[in-house]
Amino acid sequence: MIGIVNHSGEEGFSFISSERLPAGMFAFYLEGERKILCRVKYGEPLKQYPQEFLMDMEISPDDVSAFYGFDMQDFKYYSYSTSVVGYFDALMGEFINPRTNPASGVKIDRAGEDVLKDISKIKAGDPGSALIGNVLGEKTEIVLSVRDIVSQHISVIASTGAGKSYTVGVLVEELLKPYNMAPVLIFDPHGEYSSLGEISNNTEFVTPTYRPKVRIVKPKDIKIRVSDLHVSDFISIMDDGTMSDKMKTLFRSAYHSLKNNSKKQFTRNELKQEIELLRDKNNESTIEGINWRFGKLYAPIFDDFQTIPLADYFKVGQLTIMDVSGIEETFQQLIASIMLRRLFDAREAQRTTG
Repeated sequence: MIGIVNHSGEEGFSFISSERLPAGMFAFYLEGERKILCRVKYGEPLKQYPQEFLMDMEISPDDVSAFYGFDMQDFKYYSYSTSVVGYFDALMGEFINPRTNPASGVKIDRAGEDVLKDISKIKAGDPGSALIGNVLGEKTEIVLSVRDIVSQHISVIASTGAGKSYTVGVLVEELLKPYNMAPVLIFDPHGEYSSLGEISNNTEFVTPTYRPKVRIVKPKDIKIRVSDLHVSDFISIMDDGTMSDKMKTLFRSAYHSLKNNSKKQFTRNELKQEIELLRDKNNESTIEGINWRFGKLYAPIFDDFQTIPLADYFKVGQLTIMDVSGIEETFQQLIASIMLRRLFDAREAQRTTG
């Protein structure tokens, strides 16, 4: 036993302990035969020394306490704020929150392997597993299901310097292990993942039949094909805050006219010609304004024919690192948007065909 419940509230409960316990540590209490997993959020001394006992840096507060007849042990207890995780339901395969807090006086124990083992749904080294580390202060491994990771969004949230990039790096390594062989793409805005290029020579990743490949795409090799842009993309590129509604309306008309003529892929000059076809004596200044702003589409990152080659970037057992450091943030966002859009379209097309 490490403590006894003192108080319960809306945010969880607190327990009293004579031990110094780290924030994030797992504990449990019994509710009938169920072991209810909980987690320590933070701790603070139950009783503080009087400020006067702390004024002289040369004298220990314990010595001052003893001099005045205080029991020094009174200052050695801590109150720990704790949140309830729940009990593991084998049928559902997950933890269920009991929606109640333990009563005052309930004993709290340190969570051991028998409780923590249920945190992971899959064993390390099994196909579809990703070992990311151990439970804080314990030997219990934390293993994520790759299926759960890739079937939905996952965010790594922490303060600066807490190891977000390192955690992502560990996940990437696990995805490229021989028991997963996943196609992985890293969109790298800060150029911090190039060190993962050594994976292909690491013996942990190599078997007689498998060796992961690493492809690093430099900024100069990244191109946006103009026909991959939606009309909203064009306007966001051209509009510096001065593009009038009339300009936007005429541009949309030219864009949709080109697309409706079964022109799935088109060049900048073809789009510009379509804009010129809308010119008349009533809108000459508007067309000139569109053409002037259209000049932004001649930046080096745009191309009439080159595009993001998804088939080359996404291959089984290949890590592709798109190094977009040095590319302005607006274009970084545009590249990511187009790539994700094309990935989604490719997946939908695959579902439709079969």
